[in-house]
Amino acid sequence: MVLPYVLHAVPARAALPLWAIVLLGLAQTGILVAAVVAIGVGLGKRCGLGAPILEAWLAGQRVGKRMVGVLWPAVPVGVVVSLILLAVDKYFFAPHIPQLAQLAQSGAEPSRWQGFLASFYGGINEELLLRFGLLTLFAWAFGKLSHTAEGRTTPAAFWTANLLAALLFGAGHLPAASVMIGHLTPMLVLRTIMLNGVAGIVLGYLYWKRGLESSMVAHFSVDLIAHVLMPG
Repeated sequence: MVLPYVLHAVPARAALPLWAIVLLGLAQTGILVAAVVAIGVGLGKRCGLGAPILEAWLAGQRVGKRMVGVLWPAVPVGVVVSLILLAVDKYFFAPHIPQLAQLAQSGAEPSRWQGFLASFYGGINEELLLRFGLLTLFAWAFGKLSHTAEGRTTPAAFWTANLLAALLFGAGHLPAASVMIGHLTPMLVLRTIMLNGVAGIVLGYLYWKRGLESSMVAHFSVDLIAHVLMPG
């Protein structure tokens, strides 16, 4: 689903045919997702993290009402975070990065339907990779240094893990930003890490307090606002 967005934003320059790119992408994603799911399932309970709705469904419980309940506060939080970040981007970063205006004026930005499809990648894959996998691993590791009498990760350890995971989440967007703009500048690096990092911190908090499903819905809401309802 993310492929149309990626191919538009980052024109393919490789000699590989499209079917090979798709197969390689699926294989790579499959391996990564399998690894992070193993981490999330294996370590999540030890530090108070998990996917409560999925776990309840697998245990044979009814989850219909809980699935509706996950929309609050995930959707409003996602919308508010997205609007704040878009405002910061427009009024603070954009004036200092003229390439952003040039990109918008050129019509080279992905379309709304491409952004809509890509939003599922952000809400599902990135949350599995960054929250269920990486954040859980960090929380477990820092929990070894700071934990409660019951062995649970302390808030201080979690926030350290969350900040580190959010920083890596922001840094992970740098290659795409570099390709889209042409080259990295100090302001573009700050923009990429700050905007994505702030979102990552909020999503990590939702994962901690309300479960993976909540961070997934919030992430999807952020991307939907940014890439579909208010692109550019």
